[in-house]
Amino acid sequence: MNIISKIKLNYYNNLFQTYINDNNRDDFIHLYEKCVKGSSELSKLLLKYAGHAIDMPESEKIFNKNIVWINSFDLDDCHLVNNFIRSYFIEENIEINNYCESLANENRISQFFNKITFNDFQQHSYYFQLQLCNSNNQLPRFLNSGAAFFETADGKMFTHPRLTACYIYIIKNPLDIFKKLLKSFDAQTSLALGKLLNLDQQPEIVDSQITIEEMQSDWATNVHSWTNENVVNTFRGLIIKYEDLINDPTDTLASIIFHLNESGYNFKLDYKKIGSFINTMVFPKTLNDNDVPSSSKKRISRALHKEAHKHGYDI
Repeated sequence: MNIISKIKLNYYNNLFQTYINDNNRDDFIHLYEKCVKGSSELSKLLLKYAGHAIDMPESEKIFNKNIVWINSFDLDDCHLVNNFIRSYFIEENIEINNYCESLANENRISQFFNKITFNDFQQHSYYFQLQLCNSNNQLPRFLNSGAAFFETADGKMFTHPRLTACYIYIIKNPLDIFKKLLKSFDAQTSLALGKLLNLDQQPEIVDSQITIEEMQSDWATNVHSWTNENVVNTFRGLIIKYEDLINDPTDTLASIIFHLNESGYNFKLDYKKIGSFINTMVFPKTLNDNDVPSSSKKRISRALHKEAHKHGYDI
């Protein structure tokens, strides 16, 4: 950074502090908007003041609020919905990206972080998502995440109503997830249980261009965090059971378009498009229950029964 850029950065930083001290929200937001549209060198100020800006009533015009999350404990369970969205909006050429990979590929993020710790993931979530949704494109920015929803002690959340238009969360029977994990871990029960129940209580390490720590938590915590009534109401959540995608795809997929429209969009509901997609659906092979050791079933039942029962799973 050259000397002129440093002087400009310090000048803007002092202005931000003055506006905060004077509770001058209008000028604060005007300056923040200027930084959003400015050079990448000003991103340091966006990172520093994102938490202040987003909660100000006057800041609504800055945030595009076009993120639509398609989330699940196991991101593989998002594939059907992802493929449906791509098919339904083929003319719009809509992309669906992994959240962590998107963070790693965004210059205004990678310039400050060679690693995003879980603390960074929590404390700077608003800044991260501002960079991803900051555009004049009024189409949804679809993102996938396997992280549990969180709210920190100082009130920062996984996302914010001014960043997120809505979300879709897909639930799947934890025993079916375990069978798939068991297969992917070459029948190593301890690894499959460790993943499903988060036995090490450590964040997931996502290795991309930069390393990112994302807290998935165990199945029950992850599911509860996104199906919690307050989260559903605040962030306009649609909860879908994976089994309904398989057994009743027409109504389940139509509910996604309804939900997008209820969240501020205006897309035509086209059952012909839905039917065309259903005709191309490849249904996953059902894995045998006999492959699950009885001791593992008992352990899963003890840990997850309460949350599973809420969603109609008898484990």
